Amino acid sequence: MLARLGPDLAPAGPVFRVNAQVEGDQENIASAVLPDGSVFCVWQTGAQGFQKIVGRVLDPAGGFKGAEFPISVGDGEHQIDPALCVLADGSVVVAWASYRQAGSFAYDVFGRRLNAAGEALGEEFRLNAQTGMGRRSPALAPLPAGGFLAAWVAERQVGVRNNTDASGRAVPGAGAPVFEVNLVTRPFAADAGVAGHAHAHVTEALVELGGAAGRDDVAVDDAEERRQALALERVAA
Repeated sequence: MLARLGPDLAPAGPVFRVNAQVEGDQENIASAVLPDGSVFCVWQTGAQGFQKIVGRVLDPAGGFKGAEFPISVGDGEHQIDPALCVLADGSVVVAWASYRQAGSFAYDVFGRRLNAAGEALGEEFRLNAQTGMGRRSPALAPLPAGGFLAAWVAERQVGVRNNTDASGRAVPGAGAPVFEVNLVTRPFAADAGVAGHAHAHVTEALVELGGAAGRDDVAVDDAEERRQALALERVAA
């Protein structure tokens, strides 16, 4: 369900249903405003344990531009927790957690790029380079020059039992991910939130670590890990 709010945050109309499909559960909606004022919505749909990620676009007046469209189409058993962001060129990236996809036995973070009408601009791709245990709860932030920063919760990333960590990856333009690095290495990190305009500060730190060419699995010393943890906390605050 969505509701339109005016500049004063007062309701500008009734609450309305976005999903056309009513069988199964429709939950975890996320939305973003496009440059022309349209709203791009994504959510997970279907019976529990068999959910997929779908989307729908509303025009600036609140009318639907078309029907629901599929976003996740891989062989995973189910896909949950969608997130999205609008890139500098007006296209949209959606990310989600997918269970047992592409030979994995756990959750991995996958993404897909679409245009403003919801048409796919390529196949879905896995964002996390390191696998095993679980990767879930993605968050996305656009980069001013194109591309985006993705972050997610990684279980036992640093080899500590019952530990969860926030990991991240930079993706330039529409190209392949550049590198992956631990952002936070403390037990029971709540989530991997990437929020607000201050995301550029975290991005700059990651790019500096990755180097001009970029590489996977960047090693970071303890002092740098602590600095990044503090930076992420400030961004998420």
